[in-house]
Amino acid sequence: MQTAYATSAPALTVSAMLQDFASYNLWANTTLTNWLRSKPDDNMTITVPSSFSSIRATLLHIWATELYWLSMICQQEYTPLDTDHYEGSFDSIIDGLLETSERLVAFTDTLEDDVATGELYYDSPG
Repeated sequence: MQTAYATSAPALTVSAMLQDFASYNLWANTTLTNWLRSKPDDNMTITVPSSFSSIRATLLHIWATELYWLSMICQQEYTPLDTDHYEGSFDSIIDGLLETSERLVAFTDTLEDDVATGELYYDSPG
């Protein structure tokens, strides 16, 4: 049995893949946070049996992780977000997450194919 492969699609470059990922990430975070903004604020801090204790804690983790990976991809110094002591409003978490997602899109849009194939050095905080 012979398998047929589509050959009409152009090859996906590393930079194009990163741009697609960043754009999808921004879309997903925007869609999620727009939906969450339509819910009562009290729901964001209710304790739930999950990986994190609340929706607020989950969003702080997503934002902190995205900040980490943005710093690694941009090869910039990483300043951790203190999620355990963050006192900002729920809206400030959403705004921070979306701003970080937008920065990721802006950075990946500047990548050229030869730059996006270089080595990436990072140190995992966990």
